[in-house]
Amino acid sequence: MKSFQAPLAESSTIKLNMTHSVLSMRIPDIRFDLYQSIADVKKNAVRRFGTDYASMQLILRDLNGNNIAAMTEDDRTLVSYCPQEGYTIHVLDMNPESITHELEDLSQVEKYVISDEDYDKLPGAYFHILLV
Repeated sequence: MKSFQAPLAESSTIKLNMTHSVLSMRIPDIRFDLYQSIADVKKNAVRRFGTDYASMQLILRDLNGNNIAAMTEDDRTLVSYCPQEGYTIHVLDMNPESITHELEDLSQVEKYVISDEDYDKLPGAYFHILLV
């Protein structure tokens, strides 16, 4: 007896990358629902990058980094921009005073400095544990 296998339904999800105009990070293979709104994609970007929703613009880029579409209409769905697997959603942070500008410059971070003598006095210091 032959078994019947129904054809697989086409997936409504896609894996896309995300990049940011200020931050150097690239987040690969984020799974998106093709039928979610651009507003929901922006909310996702807010959680990942911290850029304010109102100060954000999204650009869809192809595999070579070429701009395909400005995703400007919040009520449209992702599928309406015809993304392909592996494309990138680039987040443009339009706020020149955004905190994201400060996140990449580590030279602005105050460093904690402790002398070797003071470090050696700490009870949980790494070298103290090795020597005990």
